[in-house]
Amino acid sequence: MARFAALLLAFVLALSPARAEPAAGGDLLLGLSAALTGPQLENGFHYLRGLRAALAEVNAAGGVGGRPLALVALDDGGEPARTLANTRRLLDEEQVLALVGYSGSASALAAVPLADAAGAALVDPLSGAIVLRRAGRLVFPLRADYGQEIDRLLEQIAAMGLRRLAVVYQPDVLGPAELAALDAALARVGLQESARRALPASNAGYPALAAALAAGQPEALLLATTGAASAGFVRAWRQTGSAAQLVGLSVLSAAQLRSDLGPAAAGIGIAHVVPSPWHSSQPVAGRYRLALKRYQQTDELHHAGLEGYLAGLLLAEGLRRASPQPSRKSLAAALDKLGRLDLGGFRLEYQPGQRKGSGFVDLSVIGSNGDFVQ
Repeated sequence: MARFAALLLAFVLALSPARAEPAAGGDLLLGLSAALTGPQLENGFHYLRGLRAALAEVNAAGGVGGRPLALVALDDGGEPARTLANTRRLLDEEQVLALVGYSGSASALAAVPLADAAGAALVDPLSGAIVLRRAGRLVFPLRADYGQEIDRLLEQIAAMGLRRLAVVYQPDVLGPAELAALDAALARVGLQESARRALPASNAGYPALAAALAAGQPEALLLATTGAASAGFVRAWRQTGSAAQLVGLSVLSAAQLRSDLGPAAAGIGIAHVVPSPWHSSQPVAGRYRLALKRYQQTDELHHAGLEGYLAGLLLAEGLRRASPQPSRKSLAAALDKLGRLDLGGFRLEYQPGQRKGSGFVDLSVIGSNGDFVQ
């Protein structure tokens, strides 16, 4: 962990130089506020690494109109109050052209009014919250939303011949729109819900909740929980002896489950909103692997890293279409009219008033050796 923290510190320092307002013809500056400390730091770290690889790849090919892309990255620890302060700095002091990769629903939602007021696009917030898709004028999601993830997971559960489903969730993951999507998906695929319970704020309540859910004899359990809370609840669930199939939304953080639970993570099914960085035949996955090795001197792959790489490619394309003098206004307009974009097999769509991003959802299972099995 100490080595990881040292790598993270060096990485953030490299990404966050002090900058004045860029002069015309200077760097094309982007801004990010993400959880680089706290429970969500792993996804933030790898996302930044992938984003940085994409920007370096674009710069190696001449940048956009001969101008390099640069990034100011700030840590907010996943705390909305710090996100607000960071966003004000990025927009007012650093004068970034767009914001990208904000971690979590609450932090991204906190930034939306500031981005709207400044006319800056908020690209690829790291959340599948449906409400975020409807917030503000300038939110450009890249990933599928939680409703689409729920659809895919429940379809798979039904295809396995399982019929009784229990659900445990955190309210900041499954809000009213997601719960409505869950109800619709249950009815569509014909699953019976044995119980639906919110996760207690304290992990001291996890064993009692796990026992109560297991008593309903579900054949599958949907986890709509995050980070360390997910690992804590799974640990309590394993103690019940239930053989129910565990599945989780992408916010579950499969990498953290593997790290925290070891062999106890085996068999958990996970939704992913980007292709497998290890196994996908999509050309963009191969490009990511090469760029990571060439520009970040590592072959440590991660789903969040591939998402960051895709976000970098998306922003580069938006800046090209906003040229010859990209501004906040012209970049947002270019993204809004992007239409259908194929990033090496990963397809996005943005139309005025219909910023769909991607509907891609993949599933994998954590294997006994910790690898993802497709």
